[in-house]
Amino acid sequence: MTKNYDKESLKKFKEYKGGPSDELMTRYKYINKLVRAVRDAIKKQGLQTVPEIAKATGYPTHEVYFAINALRKYEDLEIIDKSEEYPKFAFKE
Repeated sequence: MTKNYDKESLKKFKEYKGGPSDELMTRYKYINKLVRAVRDAIKKQGLQTVPEIAKATGYPTHEVYFAINALRKYEDLEIIDKSEEYPKFAFKE
């Protein structure tokens, strides 16, 4: 019974407040696409620096760095090599 009540309440709330704006949804889609591209580039080519990942994906380095930090926080991405000017990142195996 509560399940139907929750669906109905949610429907009323969405009618009252409206859904997310188109601008917000566009931003979320862009971020998801960016993170997916960075994840795929690292998995495909292995150990890489932020500039190398940016070159491979075509995104600016500051956006790639944003995606790297998200992947480090929420997934198993880690810094492998700090010996050079830029650290190299790879997923834990």
